[in-house]
Amino acid sequence: MMIHTIVGMVRPRWSPSRRGAVATIIACGIELSQLYHLPALDAMRANWLGALLFGRVFSIVDLVVYALAITIGTLIDYKHRRRT
Repeated sequence: MMIHTIVGMVRPRWSPSRRGAVATIIACGIELSQLYHLPALDAMRANWLGALLFGRVFSIVDLVVYALAITIGTLIDYKHRRRT
């Protein structure tokens, strides 16, 4: 949901579905990048902030959770837009 929120702040005029799609691509890209071990990336992941941003270990479960959270964020976004 954090990525969905950031995308929404950067591109507030985009539709909720477009925000959700971009957030999903970003989240999946970050998770899939954990399969690639470049020395510079591993050095960043050794830092607590780098580990928080980029993660350390790939998990297929994380992809499912990201998709679920982004879907919830998108639905909340749609509901909020209807009220305003």
